[in-house]
Amino acid sequence: MSGDYHTHNDRQPDITYTPMTTYHIYLNDKCLFKNLNEDEFDFIWDKIYRSYFKEELTYAECIEDTCLVGLTEEHSY
Repeated sequence: MSGDYHTHNDRQPDITYTPMTTYHIYLNDKCLFKNLNEDEFDFIWDKIYRSYFKEELTYAECIEDTCLVGLTEEHSY
């Protein structure tokens, strides 16, 4: 081959691993929403937490296979 084409078999692409985070929303320990992404969670949580069932609502933040369950505080970033 000729020209400016070069192969670099010894170089690996720069790939940054970001663990997947999902959210589950519970009402009295019954799952209402499961595997929400951050945008979906923010939208739904803002609507139902401020309006309904504050004492009965909880959520879990799951990173890969590990979930922090029973979270109830206002969710913000």
